Amino acid sequence: MVHNSSPSTDRSRRHDLFERLGRTRAEAPPIHSLLRDRLVERLDGLKLDPGVILDLGSGWGHGALALHARFPKAQVIALDSSPAMLKRAKKHQGWWRHKFELILGDITHAPIQPHSVDLVFASGVLPYLDDPALLLKTARSALKPGGLLLVSALGPDTLMHERQALALAPKTWLDVQTLGRLLTQAGFNEPVLDTDWVSMHYQSPSPLVEDLNALGWALDLNLDGTLKGALEGTLDDEALKKTLGWSSGTARWESTWECLFATAFAPDEGQTIRGDDGAIASISIDQIGIRQRPG
Repeated sequence: MVHNSSPSTDRSRRHDLFERLGRTRAEAPPIHSLLRDRLVERLDGLKLDPGVILDLGSGWGHGALALHARFPKAQVIALDSSPAMLKRAKKHQGWWRHKFELILGDITHAPIQPHSVDLVFASGVLPYLDDPALLLKTARSALKPGGLLLVSALGPDTLMHERQALALAPKTWLDVQTLGRLLTQAGFNEPVLDTDWVSMHYQSPSPLVEDLNALGWALDLNLDGTLKGALEGTLDDEALKKTLGWSSGTARWESTWECLFATAFAPDEGQTIRGDDGAIASISIDQIGIRQRPG
């Protein structure tokens, strides 16, 4: 395990959340598992033989495990900012020959050699970031020319009813157009995006609250009393049912999640891309001629 992480003050509360989740939850929340599995499915039909794979924000390690199963000959690197999460992921590493390697580091400034990765996998991490563009730029930097990025996120229609009932201001979740624009700005070629609306069912409010907490809603300092009480465990199920409009005759609660998926390729070497500061071209150093001064 390589240690290369120093969370800033601005990110300390988010860091604490992941540390707590790593200590208290043996498995990822259902929505994270769904995002991961459906993102892996995007590899179906693609002719890939990656040598190095980077899982950004690897969490419990199930994504890295799935990538190893798909590409057993590849070196899979699981990168996360939480030691507790990496400790959980280590349980899936294998005892004799590791199925993936673990790195502790900032996923938006990954300690990875530029242009050294064939496939970057980033599932469900964008909703936690203040600036999702940083992760996309990190992925773009890590990828070799022609390398592939797979990314999933939550869209703005996620849990719309719950957010309205609990008077919760919208999170900074991306819509599909914004995600496409950010991918293009990061220098990726012709990203392909699609959206799935998924229904998840809960038998009682408690598991829903656990999932909300795992998604980081407890980090919002502007929560109203109802949701804050639920997340802190001071509001019982019946009170939360009443707030949500969950009638006593309803056996289960249905929540809707907007799931975004994107695939995009890094440009070939020498291809001009558009960056924040204008046009950029990538050229390997061995292709740069050296002009000698006449003796």
